Amino acid sequence: MKTAIIYLTHNEPSHLDNLRQSLRSVRNYWTGTRQPSPAIIVFHEGLSEESLDELRDIGLVDQLVLVKFEIPPWVDKDRVPPYHFGTIGYRHMCRFFAGEFLRHPVLQEFDYVWRLDTDSFLTRPLPYNPFEKLAEQKAVYGYLTSFCDIPEVTTNLLETTNDFIQQKLGKLRPFNWERRLYYTNFEILDVDWFRRSGYLDYFDYLDQAGGIYYWRWGDHVIRYLGLEIFGSQTHLFENIGYRHQGFVC
Repeated sequence: MKTAIIYLTHNEPSHLDNLRQSLRSVRNYWTGTRQPSPAIIVFHEGLSEESLDELRDIGLVDQLVLVKFEIPPWVDKDRVPPYHFGTIGYRHMCRFFAGEFLRHPVLQEFDYVWRLDTDSFLTRPLPYNPFEKLAEQKAVYGYLTSFCDIPEVTTNLLETTNDFIQQKLGKLRPFNWERRLYYTNFEILDVDWFRRSGYLDYFDYLDQAGGIYYWRWGDHVIRYLGLEIFGSQTHLFENIGYRHQGFVC
């Protein structure tokens, strides 16, 4: 089993400070699993050489990978609001984690990927190896919590999803959804399942519709819907000490 923890960071002092703290929390609290540490990969949007050197000096990052984001050519830039419950940069991040990262060459060798945000922190020793737990449960996706998104950032998402189900899957029965989502700042994916299940076809369909930029569809709702559509097994992790912004478990 080849495993990796991935981050995406910007060249902002607060993001980098949080990232260093998050990396140390993983190092400090992974030891209880008595398992080999996963590779740690940090995607970044053009960090300065000084910031790159600082991250290398910590000695916890295996790869630093530059990514370039832009609004795709099929999206009408005149229809994209500069701010709609998040900046353009936030929507780039949503698109990346909704599907683009699954195709990144750096991740092709891995079986499982654990995504953390820069402000995601483990707060106590892990009681088990979460990758092993996911495999034992025969699940393709692991998470810590789920809740509902606000209507303002799900405009046309259900309608577009039902169009995909009808046109691409040949199913006429409408899909029901109450804006449920997974809290994706802590998620572990069986990346092979996501690549072969049809999930990326669904992502591409939504991506072509442009809703990530027009209405700020989040990666968390896209993840939830994709998993529901393709009938996958998910796993709720328990007894993991974790903190992200106001969420603590």
